[in-house]
Amino acid sequence: MLNMLDYFYKHTVFKWFFESLWRDEAFSVLLAKKNVGEIFYLSAKDFTPPLYYLVLKFWMIFFGDSELAVRSLSFILYLACIYMFFLILEALKLKGRILYILTFIFASFPSILYYAFEARPYIMLVLLSLIFYYSILVYDRRLNLISGFLGIFTHYFFVFNIISQYLFCRFVDKGKKHRPFLNNVFFLLVLFSPWLFFLIYIKSYIFHSDFWVQPLTPYEYFESFFWVLTGYIKGWEPKFGLTSITSLILNVFLAWAIFDLFKNYKKDKRKFVEKDGLLFFCWALIPVVFALSISVFKPSFVPRYLIFTVPGLFLFLINRYQSKSKLFYSLLVFLLVLNMLFLNHLINKRKKYNWAFKLGMIKIYAQNKKAIYLKDYKDYPVFIYYMPEFKNRIYLVSQSKDSLPAYIGKVIYPEDKYRVSLPITTEPILVFYDNGRFVLESIH
Repeated sequence: MLNMLDYFYKHTVFKWFFESLWRDEAFSVLLAKKNVGEIFYLSAKDFTPPLYYLVLKFWMIFFGDSELAVRSLSFILYLACIYMFFLILEALKLKGRILYILTFIFASFPSILYYAFEARPYIMLVLLSLIFYYSILVYDRRLNLISGFLGIFTHYFFVFNIISQYLFCRFVDKGKKHRPFLNNVFFLLVLFSPWLFFLIYIKSYIFHSDFWVQPLTPYEYFESFFWVLTGYIKGWEPKFGLTSITSLILNVFLAWAIFDLFKNYKKDKRKFVEKDGLLFFCWALIPVVFALSISVFKPSFVPRYLIFTVPGLFLFLINRYQSKSKLFYSLLVFLLVLNMLFLNHLINKRKKYNWAFKLGMIKIYAQNKKAIYLKDYKDYPVFIYYMPEFKNRIYLVSQSKDSLPAYIGKVIYPEDKYRVSLPITTEPILVFYDNGRFVLESIH
């Protein structure tokens, strides 16, 4: 029994429940602990809208703020994603065993599954995108409007869904059934405009701040859809050994599907629209293409910001291949094998730093020290999360708050915690560098 529990804890996806929070997750918890007014203001100043933090706030009231508790919210949303994907398949008239096979493959996509265990808004973004496109399939204008509104206030990349809906309704399906959804685009823009004006008024960091994203190499553009499907993060873990071959196979499947789509479009536009091919095409490709195009001028391609396109891409491939049985099952086998291989890669290679253990040990040393100084300012949220009793004694060695990059979540950094240099003292002080490296220093 102990061996089984140890395997479950160390060698399955559920280990992600118990790993230490990394700084972005700690930021989520600390921001969600603010009052409602502060959540609205600070999230507006930062890079992500307030909805996820508001939901997390009330979730923590009932379930606490442990690693397991805050990540459980994302896991519940993940289960809701699986249910919504199943409903979409039913709306497409798929029946029998294939319905469950496709749902299982969707549930096992590495990018979807990994962020089901992270206290960040990405899986909520996926859920609202699923509801958004489901509402178009079943012609539910009210559900479309509600999910679109909530989606915009979950992540700004949701605007790509609004653009996709507009393009689909305006240029492809001009029939009366989808005309109300074209009107919804206008209503969503009207509903979002006060928030946009507020962002401009408070000079949100999204308009005038450097971003941490690095430019893509030409070959990385080729790997982009692989990155989105798998959740690969450049520099976070050793590179997946089969990246090149799997990217090639995926791109071949995708290129053939696009070719087949537009070949049929030229033959019979009416039939083409009825198959929902372009709807899934817009969902899957337009956001990724936009992000890649923008990245030519300003790097902005972040795979986790685009995981809401994963169900769209899968549905697009299903839509184009389901009538060709051999290719269809080849596609499913390829995706299933890719998912299993990359999940194994993630479990073994991507490991969050063990802050809980490190800072738990540090507390022993910190008891008799007057202050703790952080030279790696990015780790401030983690220190406050794991050492809340020391928060009044934790300082950042930096010129000022303005000198820090905005993308580290500095909206929650207190104004009075900055020190230009280490103090002159005969008593040993704790000084922390990157990844929790610390030294006891006496500066005379």
